[in-house]
Amino acid sequence: GGGTGSVSSGGGEQPPSALVTGASRGIGRAIAERLGAAGFALTLSGRHSGALDEVARALEGVAAGTDVVRADMAAEKDVRRLAHRHAERFGSLDLLVLCAGSGISGPIAGYPLHRFDRQVEVNLRAPFILAQECLPSLRQAAASHPERGARIVAIASLTGVAAEPGLAAYGATKAALISFCQSVNVEESASGVSATAI
Repeated sequence: GGGTGSVSSGGGEQPPSALVTGASRGIGRAIAERLGAAGFALTLSGRHSGALDEVARALEGVAAGTDVVRADMAAEKDVRRLAHRHAERFGSLDLLVLCAGSGISGPIAGYPLHRFDRQVEVNLRAPFILAQECLPSLRQAAASHPERGARIVAIASLTGVAAEPGLAAYGATKAALISFCQSVNVEESASGVSATAI
Protein backbone atom coordinates (compact mmCIF):
# COMPACT_ATOMS: atom_id res chain seq x y z
CA GLY A 1 0.00 0.00 0.00
CA GLY A 2 1.03 3.58 -0.50
CA GLY A 3 1.50 6.33 2.00
CA THR A 4 -0.69 9.31 2.66
CA GLY A 5 -0.02 12.49 4.59
CA SER A 6 3.31 13.60 5.91
CA VAL A 7 5.24 13.78 9.10
CA SER A 8 5.81 17.21 10.55
CA SER A 9 9.36 18.22 9.83
CA GLY A 10 9.43 21.61 11.45
CA GLY A 11 11.65 22.26 14.44
CA GLY A 12 10.89 20.78 17.80
CA GLU A 13 10.39 17.31 19.06
CA GLN A 14 9.10 14.50 16.87
CA PRO A 15 5.45 13.66 17.64
CA PRO A 16 4.64 10.33 19.26
CA SER A 17 3.78 7.56 16.82
CA ALA A 18 1.32 4.69 16.85
CA LEU A 19 0.72 1.65 14.68
CA VAL A 20 -2.92 0.55 14.58
CA THR A 21 -4.06 -2.74 13.06
CA GLY A 22 -7.67 -3.15 12.03
CA ALA A 23 -7.77 0.62 11.45
CA SER A 24 -10.14 0.62 8.48
CA ARG A 25 -13.36 0.21 10.48
CA GLY A 26 -15.02 -0.21 13.85
CA ILE A 27 -13.00 0.07 17.04
CA GLY A 28 -9.70 0.28 15.14
CA ARG A 29 -10.88 3.25 13.10
CA ALA A 30 -12.22 5.01 16.21
CA ILE A 31 -8.89 4.48 17.97
CA ALA A 32 -6.98 5.82 14.95
CA GLU A 33 -9.20 8.91 14.85
CA ARG A 34 -8.68 9.59 18.57
CA LEU A 35 -4.92 9.14 18.29
CA GLY A 36 -4.79 11.39 15.22
CA ALA A 37 -6.71 14.08 17.11
CA ALA A 38 -4.21 13.71 19.96
CA GLY A 39 -1.34 14.54 17.58
CA PHE A 40 0.10 11.09 16.93
CA ALA A 41 1.84 10.17 13.70
CA LEU A 42 0.10 7.02 12.52
CA THR A 43 0.68 3.84 10.61
CA LEU A 44 -2.77 2.51 9.72
CA SER A 45 -3.21 -1.09 8.71
CA GLY A 46 -6.07 -3.23 7.47
CA ARG A 47 -7.01 -5.59 4.66
CA HIS A 48 -8.89 -3.07 2.50
CA SER A 49 -6.88 -0.26 0.88
CA GLY A 50 -9.91 1.85 -0.05
CA ALA A 51 -11.23 1.97 3.50
CA LEU A 52 -7.76 2.71 4.87
CA ASP A 53 -7.27 5.55 2.40
CA GLU A 54 -10.62 6.98 3.50
CA VAL A 55 -9.48 6.99 7.15
CA ALA A 56 -6.18 8.61 6.18
CA ARG A 57 -8.01 11.34 4.22
CA ALA A 58 -10.23 12.00 7.22
CA LEU A 59 -7.10 12.49 9.34
CA GLU A 60 -5.31 14.85 6.94
CA GLY A 61 -4.46 18.05 8.75
CA VAL A 62 -5.34 16.41 12.08
CA ALA A 63 -2.79 13.65 12.66
CA ALA A 64 0.92 14.52 12.73
CA GLY A 65 1.31 12.23 9.71
CA THR A 66 -0.16 9.03 8.36
CA ASP A 67 1.07 6.01 6.48
CA VAL A 68 -1.31 3.41 5.09
CA VAL A 69 -0.19 -0.22 4.85
CA ARG A 70 -2.52 -2.88 3.49
CA ALA A 71 -1.81 -6.08 5.41
CA ASP A 72 -3.55 -9.37 6.06
CA MET A 73 -2.82 -10.45 9.62
CA ALA A 74 -3.05 -14.09 8.51
CA ALA A 75 -0.03 -13.55 6.22
CA GLU A 76 3.25 -13.54 8.15
CA LYS A 77 5.09 -11.61 5.43
CA ASP A 78 2.47 -8.84 5.64
CA VAL A 79 2.83 -8.65 9.43
CA ARG A 80 6.62 -8.38 9.26
CA ARG A 81 6.44 -5.84 6.42
CA LEU A 82 4.05 -3.73 8.47
CA ALA A 83 6.47 -3.51 11.41
CA HIS A 84 9.40 -2.69 9.16
CA ARG A 85 7.42 -0.07 7.26
CA HIS A 86 6.56 1.78 10.48
CA ALA A 87 10.20 1.68 11.62
CA GLU A 88 11.40 3.00 8.26
CA ARG A 89 8.89 5.84 8.21
CA PHE A 90 8.72 6.93 11.84
CA GLY A 91 11.66 5.30 13.64
CA SER A 92 10.48 4.72 17.18
CA LEU A 93 7.03 3.46 18.19
CA ASP A 94 5.21 4.83 21.22
CA LEU A 95 2.03 2.79 20.90
CA LEU A 96 1.21 -0.49 19.18
CA VAL A 97 -2.55 -1.10 18.98
CA LEU A 98 -3.50 -4.68 18.16
CA CYS A 99 -7.09 -4.32 17.00
CA ALA A 100 -7.33 -6.62 13.96
CA GLY A 101 -9.20 -9.80 14.80
CA SER A 102 -11.13 -12.75 13.50
CA GLY A 103 -14.41 -13.29 15.33
CA ILE A 104 -15.80 -16.36 13.58
CA SER A 105 -18.10 -18.31 15.88
CA GLY A 106 -19.57 -21.79 16.16
CA PRO A 107 -19.91 -24.72 18.56
CA ILE A 108 -16.90 -26.93 19.34
CA ALA A 109 -18.62 -29.99 17.85
CA GLY A 110 -17.91 -29.84 14.15
CA TYR A 111 -16.03 -26.53 14.25
CA PRO A 112 -13.91 -26.45 11.04
CA LEU A 113 -10.21 -26.55 11.84
CA HIS A 114 -9.40 -24.17 8.97
CA ARG A 115 -11.50 -21.52 10.80
CA PHE A 116 -9.73 -22.31 14.07
CA ASP A 117 -6.34 -21.98 12.36
CA ARG A 118 -7.30 -18.59 10.89
CA GLN A 119 -8.40 -17.33 14.31
CA VAL A 120 -5.12 -18.44 15.86
CA GLU A 121 -3.19 -16.77 13.01
CA VAL A 122 -5.04 -13.44 13.20
CA ASN A 123 -5.85 -13.18 16.92
CA LEU A 124 -2.66 -14.60 18.42
CA ARG A 125 0.16 -15.39 16.00
CA ALA A 126 0.06 -12.05 14.19
CA PRO A 127 0.04 -10.00 17.43
CA PHE A 128 2.96 -12.08 18.73
CA ILE A 129 5.00 -11.57 15.55
CA LEU A 130 4.11 -7.89 15.28
CA ALA A 131 5.04 -7.19 18.90
CA GLN A 132 8.27 -9.14 18.44
CA GLU A 133 9.18 -7.18 15.30
CA CYS A 134 8.21 -3.84 16.90
CA LEU A 135 10.12 -4.33 20.17
CA PRO A 136 13.23 -2.45 19.00
CA SER A 137 11.09 0.57 18.01
CA LEU A 138 9.06 0.35 21.23
CA ARG A 139 12.25 0.17 23.33
CA GLN A 140 13.64 3.16 21.43
CA ALA A 141 10.54 5.23 22.22
CA ALA A 142 10.64 4.17 25.87
CA ALA A 143 14.31 5.14 26.15
CA SER A 144 13.57 8.55 24.60
CA HIS A 145 10.67 9.17 26.99
CA PRO A 146 11.19 7.12 30.15
CA GLU A 147 8.54 9.15 31.95
CA ARG A 148 5.81 7.62 29.75
CA GLY A 149 7.48 4.57 28.24
CA ALA A 150 5.95 2.72 25.31
CA ARG A 151 2.86 0.56 25.28
CA ILE A 152 1.21 -2.30 23.49
CA VAL A 153 -2.60 -2.26 23.68
CA ALA A 154 -4.44 -5.42 22.60
CA ILE A 155 -8.17 -5.50 22.05
CA ALA A 156 -9.18 -8.73 23.77
CA SER A 157 -12.65 -9.91 24.82
CA LEU A 158 -14.62 -10.91 27.88
CA THR A 159 -14.76 -14.36 26.28
CA GLY A 160 -11.05 -14.59 27.08
CA VAL A 161 -11.94 -14.74 30.79
CA ALA A 162 -15.55 -16.02 30.79
CA ALA A 163 -16.67 -18.68 28.31
CA GLU A 164 -19.72 -18.26 26.09
CA PRO A 165 -21.41 -20.95 24.01
CA GLY A 166 -20.25 -20.96 20.41
CA LEU A 167 -17.13 -18.90 21.10
CA ALA A 168 -14.63 -21.53 22.24
CA ALA A 169 -12.05 -20.88 19.52
CA TYR A 170 -12.40 -17.11 19.67
CA GLY A 171 -12.30 -17.08 23.48
CA ALA A 172 -9.24 -19.32 23.55
CA THR A 173 -7.31 -16.97 21.27
CA LYS A 174 -8.32 -13.95 23.34
CA ALA A 175 -7.34 -15.71 26.59
CA ALA A 176 -3.95 -16.38 25.04
CA LEU A 177 -3.68 -12.73 23.95
CA ILE A 178 -4.36 -11.61 27.53
CA SER A 179 -1.66 -13.99 28.77
CA PHE A 180 0.72 -12.67 26.13
CA CYS A 181 0.23 -9.09 27.38
CA GLN A 182 1.03 -10.24 30.91
CA SER A 183 4.22 -11.88 29.62
CA VAL A 184 5.25 -8.67 27.85
CA ASN A 185 4.96 -6.85 31.17
CA VAL A 186 7.11 -9.43 32.94
CA GLU A 187 9.79 -9.44 30.24
CA GLU A 188 9.86 -5.84 28.99
CA SER A 189 8.95 -3.57 31.91
CA ALA A 190 12.63 -2.96 32.65
CA SER A 191 12.92 -1.60 29.09
CA GLY A 192 9.97 0.75 29.68
CA VAL A 193 7.61 -1.27 27.46
CA SER A 194 4.29 -2.39 28.91
CA ALA A 195 1.16 -4.07 27.56
CA THR A 196 -2.55 -3.79 28.32
CA ALA A 197 -5.33 -6.09 27.16
CA ILE A 198 -8.70 -4.37 26.89
